[in-house]
Amino acid sequence: LIIKGLLDNVLSDYLWARAIILTSATVATVGLGLTIPMALLSDIFIMGRDDLISPSSIFGALSVLIGFVFVNIGEGREDEAAQIQERSDGHAA
Repeated sequence: LIIKGLLDNVLSDYLWARAIILTSATVATVGLGLTIPMALLSDIFIMGRDDLISPSSIFGALSVLIGFVFVNIGEGREDEAAQIQERSDGHAA
């Protein structure tokens, strides 16, 4: 029980912190929301819950996915702008 608790909590916290280091806090936190469409897919395909397929559940899952894509696009543009700024500062000095 203790080992399972350590693996569940410590491992998930470590992976989340690692995701923040590799991306940003915004992307990592929004990425946690991807558990919503993944849970829907696992319920449908693994558990055989065909009753969950409805326009509202599909719309909700797609909304989460599209939001994650938009956050990543925004972060990518901010990174590009920061790199351009660093290059222009380097040439000015």
